[in-house]
Amino acid sequence: MKKIVLLLLPFFALTQVKAQETEKKSTPSAKHYLSLQLGPALSTGDFARKDIDNEQAGFAKTGFALDLNYTYQVNENIGLAASAFYTINSLAIKKIRELTGVSTLKTDHWQSIGLVVGPAFSYPVSDKVKTDLRIMGGITSANSPDIRTNGFLLADEDWVTAALFQTGVGVRVDLGKHAFFASHLDFRYINPRFEITMSSGEQEIRRQQLSTLNLTCGVGVRF
Repeated sequence: MKKIVLLLLPFFALTQVKAQETEKKSTPSAKHYLSLQLGPALSTGDFARKDIDNEQAGFAKTGFALDLNYTYQVNENIGLAASAFYTINSLAIKKIRELTGVSTLKTDHWQSIGLVVGPAFSYPVSDKVKTDLRIMGGITSANSPDIRTNGFLLADEDWVTAALFQTGVGVRVDLGKHAFFASHLDFRYINPRFEITMSSGEQEIRRQQLSTLNLTCGVGVRF
C-alpha cells in the first residue's frame, strides 16, 4: 500500500498544480482602478517666484491637491487614465506686505478644478506592484485671488476656463482582492488669461502660469 501511495504522489501533485493554473486562468484580472488621493501641491517656476518686479511672479506657497483617479487597463502595459482634481495654493502674504510696505494687505488663494484624460503606460514590477507613466491633457476652471486692504477691494478675483497639461509617474500596490494603494508624482501646467477688475473699475489682463508638482497618495478599489 505504501508503494502505491508513493507512486501516486507525483500524479496528485501534478493534478493540484494543473487545477491551480486552471483556476488562475479562469479568474479574470481587474481592469478598472479607482482611487482617491491627496497630498501637497508644490508651486514651481514663475508661480512660486516672490519677485515684485516680475509680472509673472505668483507668490504661491505649497498648497493642497485632491485627485480622483481612474485607470482602465486595456492590457498589461497600456491603459486609459482620467483624473478629476482640485488644487489650492495660498499666497505668501507676509512677503507681499514686506515688498509693498502695506501691512494691511489681505489676499486669499489661487485655485483650480478640472478634468484630464490620456494614455497610461504600465509596467508590472511583480504580481502585486505596477508602475505607471501618464501623459494627459484636459480642461480646468482656474481662480485668481482677490486683494484687499482695510476692507477695501483693490483687485477682484476672476474665474476663467483654460486648457492644461499634466504628466507624471505612479505606483499601484494591490492590498487584497479588491483594494490597492496608489501614489503619484504629477507635474501640472496651466496658463490661464485672467481679466482682473481693479478698484477703479478698469480691467487688467494678466497671464499667470499655475504650475505645480503634486505628490499624492491614497487607497482605491479595483474591479
